[in-house]
Amino acid sequence: MLIQECISGNGGIFKNRSLSREEILQIVQYKHLLGLDFEDCAITDNDVLELCQLGNLVNIGLTNTAITDRSLEYFSRLPQLELLRINGANITGEGFRHFADHKKLKCIWAINTKLNDETLKLVAQIPKLGILRMMNVPVSFPGLMAITGNPKLRVSATNLFTTEQLEQFEQAQRDQANQTATVNDTDIASAKQILFAFFEAMTEWEKKGMSGFSIVAKTSFTNEIAERFYTKKQQIRYSQGRGNCSAAPYYTYGRHQLIDAAQVSKSRIYIFTKNHIAEQYRFTFLKKDSEWRIDELQWLNAGWKRTQL
Repeated sequence: MLIQECISGNGGIFKNRSLSREEILQIVQYKHLLGLDFEDCAITDNDVLELCQLGNLVNIGLTNTAITDRSLEYFSRLPQLELLRINGANITGEGFRHFADHKKLKCIWAINTKLNDETLKLVAQIPKLGILRMMNVPVSFPGLMAITGNPKLRVSATNLFTTEQLEQFEQAQRDQANQTATVNDTDIASAKQILFAFFEAMTEWEKKGMSGFSIVAKTSFTNEIAERFYTKKQQIRYSQGRGNCSAAPYYTYGRHQLIDAAQVSKSRIYIFTKNHIAEQYRFTFLKKDSEWRIDELQWLNAGWKRTQL
């Protein structure tokens, strides 16, 4: 198959082939490429060095290649790289030290590699990294717990650790992030009660919306929800159309589970939840006139990012 036949739009996919240096240099001529994927190709460090001339690359996938940690050093020179997927390679992760100042890398897959407890620490120090997927690597649970100081990192490693261990890791992340918090159990209980009532009200509205509820009635009902639960600032966001709704079977909050709570100050509380696909959310409550109200919703995506309520 010709090189041009493996390239479509802004990406190139190469499978089960041995690429000569001449072919690698042909790929490098496609300066517009944003993504490259190599599967069962004998790609070497020298090949990667040439490919890194493609300075616009955003995502790279390598499955069963011949790369080493030297390639990680080369990849770190790609200023736009956001996603790096490596499955089956002789890398220890030592090369991730070269990403210490990288400004874009958000997601790493390290599968069937030699990533270990020590090099995991290098990965956790990458500034913008938000997602790490590990599978079949020699990382221990103590090694995982050693990186809880990075509160924005989501780790997927279901074949390495139990659900309970991953929950313990996430709890330790939150605990370290909230070490200075002062807790008032009464305030926490009040905020939780309000959140559960909000979930029930939203689910009721979404169910009615799916059953022929009139537009006028739906608008009236949602306005009531906003006035009942939101701060003035959040009510303004909602009035500007920045609201969220979902259909059956889960609805927006039907499967959210409360996993933690933290009081940041006398007037601010965070309540953490997790949905049915294990995404983490953080509800911000503010106390106004002796009443707790929802001010903001964030989800964990390379740090806490605001999303729609």
